[in-house]
Amino acid sequence: MSESDALAGDRKVNGMTNQPDEKLVLRTLDGDHEAYRELVSRYQGHVYGLAYSLVGNWADAQDVAQETFIRAYSNLDHLRDAARFAAWLRRVAFGVAMNWLRSFRPGLFKHLDGKVDVERLEIPDFTPGPPEVLQKRELADAVMEAINSLPAKYRVPLTMFHLNGLSYQKVADFLDIPLGTAKSMIHRAREKLRTALAPVVGKEITPMIQEVLNEHKLPKKFVERLTRKCWETAVLDATGEYVLDEEAEAVNAMTAGIAEYPEWALQVRDAMPKYGFEMCSHRWLDGLDDVMRMIGKEEHFSSTAGHCGDVPGRIVDAAEQRAAAVQAWIEGRHSDESNLHKQVAQYLGDPTREKREAAACFVELVRAFFLEPDERAAELAKGWRTRAENNEILKVMFKGEGFDNLLQNICGFKIVDRLDLYIRVIGGDRLEARERRGVCNDQLRFVLRDDPARFEVTRGYLWGLQAYLLGRNAEWLRSSKPECAGAAIHALRTVSRAGAPTPLRHWLVASLLKSTKIWCQCMLNRMAKAEPQADVGDLPNVLDALKA
Repeated sequence: MSESDALAGDRKVNGMTNQPDEKLVLRTLDGDHEAYRELVSRYQGHVYGLAYSLVGNWADAQDVAQETFIRAYSNLDHLRDAARFAAWLRRVAFGVAMNWLRSFRPGLFKHLDGKVDVERLEIPDFTPGPPEVLQKRELADAVMEAINSLPAKYRVPLTMFHLNGLSYQKVADFLDIPLGTAKSMIHRAREKLRTALAPVVGKEITPMIQEVLNEHKLPKKFVERLTRKCWETAVLDATGEYVLDEEAEAVNAMTAGIAEYPEWALQVRDAMPKYGFEMCSHRWLDGLDDVMRMIGKEEHFSSTAGHCGDVPGRIVDAAEQRAAAVQAWIEGRHSDESNLHKQVAQYLGDPTREKREAAACFVELVRAFFLEPDERAAELAKGWRTRAENNEILKVMFKGEGFDNLLQNICGFKIVDRLDLYIRVIGGDRLEARERRGVCNDQLRFVLRDDPARFEVTRGYLWGLQAYLLGRNAEWLRSSKPECAGAAIHALRTVSRAGAPTPLRHWLVASLLKSTKIWCQCMLNRMAKAEPQADVGDLPNVLDALKA
């Protein structure tokens, strides 16, 4: 009897059937979500162990595992041979892990790139040998350090075996290597660990490996959380946590009417405002424009507009011009009669030793943080903080979060204004220092005063999205929301370009409305703490649209 025949029955064991992968894949393609849940349950340990072996961090390994199953689900129709699901899933996992390394661990990626034979797992030794004996660290840390130092061809099967309780056969099957090879690799891995850890563990290494890795097993709710992310994605609030108020729950409930989630739709949902794509960023509105275009075109494209680290060239140029003006003041040059140079000279006043030193700090750190690698900038800032002990102006500049912390967050929309503030601080003005300090989304306290269009246009976008959900047109917006009709009509037309509404598009538009509204509410909450509540107009309620 073939393996396929032996597994053909549908009898459930521990809540799972013993159906072959091929049957579960076909059921998933027919829209059976429970079938995919079973595939996730069956292979979550395999993928998690493989992910950790490559990225070397438990939390990141969970993210890679989740992304692997999401991508696999979205691209399942590309699998030519359903019976080869495990081998195909392994390639997907490798691809996701390598993309993660390329983005977040480029140094390790360079070691791995081109050296990983996915089909046979013949991974060369790209890591150092056993680490030095760690006499003063906790035993568990020493064990993990030793495991992480193993060559990948030993580390991968060992981690899968002990982390997830997989049999030798299951490890061999998933990695597509002979059973004897799997056993040999795991045995040799233990021998290498025994040698590396002999001073702190002794001869019985296997129980210690198992005990340490048991602490990092996947959460019991992994499958449920992953399934939710696949087809019941929740809306995130400004801190990255799930917001399950009535509006968010209503948005999630919309997923019941969606038959499938193409890859582009999941990517577009992930591209919406959240922690890292914030209302205080320079190009917040550009970022919203991009997401609306993605919905209207029904495709995802890369966009950094409105995200942390997004600093437009005009901001970099403005910072450099201020650094140049301060440098000219230090050198006593007055040949440049530009308004900026005159203004900076007026702010700084007559030169003193302390002013010159503080001005030199300003020039060096602004140019470093805007134009040079982060490591050099941080080192320079550390040196200037030390020198502040002997300079009263520098003490003011570095008080609390200080000048260096401001420059570490140059993606806030009022960064140029704050540079001007510090120039005035160097010149002796302290009047506005308390109000304008703080970084990133703390600047939302002053949106209505310093950049009112940021909120007004965002509010218009929200009403345009609401009009889409309600099935209303431009004339309705002109008559009901004349104060923001232009922005609202722009939003309505942008998301409508793909044609007639579908359940999937409705869900995306509702998700964008809710996630954007969360940031508006965050702004209003912060603003209320700084000044009396202003009349900002009403914000749409997703429930009103979904009940209509």
